[in-house]
Amino acid sequence: MRIEVVKKKFGFAKINPEVATPGQTGCWTVTFKPQIKIEVGGEIRFTLPFLFDSPQIIDPKGSGYVSVSCDNPNCLLQIEKEQPWFTQKEFMHSLTKLMKIVKNDISKRVTSPVGTNFRVKVLKNPLEPGNTITLIYGDTSQGGPGGRILPSREREWVNIYITVDPDGKRKAPHTGFYRISDLPVLKINPNRPKMLKVVVPSIIDDEKSSIPVHIIAYDGLTLHQNPILTTILSYPSKYGKLASGYQAEIEYELNGEKRGKVKLRKNKPVHSFQIDSVFTYKKFNFITVIDKENSLIAKSNPFILKTQLSPPYKSYNLYWGDLHIMDGAFFATQAWKPQNYYQYAIDTGLNFAAVTDICRETPLFDVDTKINRREWENIKAASYKFYQPGKFVTFPAYEYNERFSGGDRNVYFLNEEEAELYCWDNPQFSTPKKLWAALKNKKAMTIPHHPACILIGQNWDHHCPELQRLVEIYSEWGNSEGPGCERPMKVPTDYINRSVQSALARGYKLGFLASSDTHSGDVGEAALAAVWAEELTREKVWEALWKRHCYGTTGARIIVEFSINGYMMGEEIPGRRDEKRTVFIKVIGTDKIKRIDVIRNNELLYSHKGCKQMEEFEYVDREDPVNLPLYPILFYYIRVIQIDREIAWSSPIWINLGKNSLIKRSGGELQ
Repeated sequence: MRIEVVKKKFGFAKINPEVATPGQTGCWTVTFKPQIKIEVGGEIRFTLPFLFDSPQIIDPKGSGYVSVSCDNPNCLLQIEKEQPWFTQKEFMHSLTKLMKIVKNDISKRVTSPVGTNFRVKVLKNPLEPGNTITLIYGDTSQGGPGGRILPSREREWVNIYITVDPDGKRKAPHTGFYRISDLPVLKINPNRPKMLKVVVPSIIDDEKSSIPVHIIAYDGLTLHQNPILTTILSYPSKYGKLASGYQAEIEYELNGEKRGKVKLRKNKPVHSFQIDSVFTYKKFNFITVIDKENSLIAKSNPFILKTQLSPPYKSYNLYWGDLHIMDGAFFATQAWKPQNYYQYAIDTGLNFAAVTDICRETPLFDVDTKINRREWENIKAASYKFYQPGKFVTFPAYEYNERFSGGDRNVYFLNEEEAELYCWDNPQFSTPKKLWAALKNKKAMTIPHHPACILIGQNWDHHCPELQRLVEIYSEWGNSEGPGCERPMKVPTDYINRSVQSALARGYKLGFLASSDTHSGDVGEAALAAVWAEELTREKVWEALWKRHCYGTTGARIIVEFSINGYMMGEEIPGRRDEKRTVFIKVIGTDKIKRIDVIRNNELLYSHKGCKQMEEFEYVDREDPVNLPLYPILFYYIRVIQIDREIAWSSPIWINLGKNSLIKRSGGELQ
C-alpha cells in the first residue's frame, strides 16, 4: 500500500467512465475538488495505473494525450509528466544503491513504481476550495484518437491515486504529499475465457475413491503492464488472470473415452465437481474437458493410484503448493489481502501455500512494503483461518530481503504462536547471522530465492544448515540452477558463484523447490513446489520439507519419483567407494518428455532421451568417485525437460562416504 499520510478533508475525486475493458479505446476524465486552498507552488499528483497505455503530454493529436484544466479562470496550472529518476536498467543494476538513496532523501520517494505520475503545479493564483481540476486521459478535443486500455493483470479494480502538497514545501511525511481519503476506483471488466485448466490430485488412494476435478477459466493474457515487472520477471504465467466468469455444459473424458457431461451453472471462473472412479486405471491417467460451445478443450495433469508408486514413495502422497506469494503492494495499485490468495489457492486445486510479504521497517519509494504489526497479525490470522488439516495447509511467513551481504530469503514458521517479525533493517536482525540466531529455538526455516541474481541473490558465504535446508531453484524470475541452464533469468546473474550448483559445490545440502514469487496474484501458475508427505497436515508437510522430500517445477504437475539404492530424494545415505549406485527414475509428464538428465556433482552423468509422456528406467553408476570433481562430496539429482519446455528438478540425494565426506572449509560463515 502507499505510505502517504491520508487526509480526510483534502478533497473529493471521481473518474468517468468508472469502468474499462482491456483493448478499449476512449477517454477517461478524473476530476478533483480540493476542500483546502492550494497555494502558488503547491502541487496535485495524479497516478494513472500502468493499464493506461502510453499517457503523454507532448502531442495533442497523439494517442494517450493527457490534458489538465481548471474551472477557476484566474488560476494558472502547469502539468508535468514525472520522469522516473531511474531507468529500468539502473533499477536492476543498482537497487541496493537506490535503497540507500531513498532511505536518506524523501524527495526521491515521489517516483512511483505503481503507475505514471502527473504533477499539476499551481503557477498563478491559488486554487480555492470548491474549484474543480479536470485531468483527461485520451483527450480527443484537439483531434487525438483517444487512449487505450491495455490487457490487465489486475483482478477487479484499480485506484487512481491523488496526492496533494498544499504549499509546495514538502511538509508531509515520507514523500512530501498527502493522500486524499476517498480515491477514485476504476472497475475493470474482466475478459472472457480463452483458456481452461483442469486440475486433479496426482495420487488417488484407491480404485474406489472419487476424483475431485477443478476447472479454472483464464483470459490468456500474460502481459505485465508494469515496466519493472516486464524487466525482471522472465517467465510469468501462461494462463493470465481469471476470466470474468464461465458457464457451460462440458463433456469430460477419462483416458480419451467419453464418460459424461456436467453443467457448470454458476457464472464464475472456478468450478469443482467429483467423478466417481468406475474405470480401470492405466499406468497413468488423465481427464479431458471439452466445451464445444466456446471451442475450449483442456487436459488435466496426470494421476495414478497410490499402489502404482515405487517402493520408497508408496507410503507418501504428492501435494502441490506455492510458498512464495507476494501481495503485489510494491508493483500494483490493487493489493489483495492474504485471505484472497489463500482462497484462490484452494479454488485452483493447490494443497498448501504461504503469503510472503516483504518485512521492512523503512518505506521504499512511495509504496509501503513494510509489514507492520497490524498487518502481520492479519497475515497470521489468515494463515490460521485457512489451515484445514487434510484439506489445505498454510504457514505464516514473510520475506527477509537483506541486500547488502546475504541476499533475499523467506522465513517460514510451523505455527502462528512462534511466528515473529525479524526485519533486516532493524539493527538487531540486520544480517543473516543475526536472523538465524533469532530463529534458533523456533520451529522455523529460511529458504533463499533467485540466488543467481547479482543484485538480490545469494552470497553463499552466509549459510545455516540447521535452518536453511532448501533453496528456491525457480520462480517467475527464471532459473537459478547453474551455468548454461534452461530458462535463464533476464536480470544480471552470476551463475558461477551464486547459483544453486555453486552452493552444492560448497558442500551445502539443499533440497529444491520452486514457487511463483508472483507479484500479480497468479498463485501457483508460473512455478510449483511438490512435496512427498504422509498426509496433508502442517506437521507432515513441514517434515517433508525439512527432510527435502520435495521438488520444483515450472508450473506443470509432473510426477517425479527418483531414488538411489532404494532411498528417496532429499536423503543422505551411507556408501562406499567400491559399491555401485543404482539410480531409479520414473517420471510422468504433462506432455511428452524430451529428456531426463542425471546430474552427479554438478556434471551431466547420463541423459535419457524420452519420447513418451511416461519414462521409467534405471541407471547404474559404477565409477569410483575418488576421481570425480568435488570428491569427497557425492550427490545426484535429476532434471526433467518436456517438449513444451516445462521443467522439473528433484532434490538431490547425497552419498556419505564415511570420514572422507567431511570437508574443512576456510573462510565463509558456515554455521
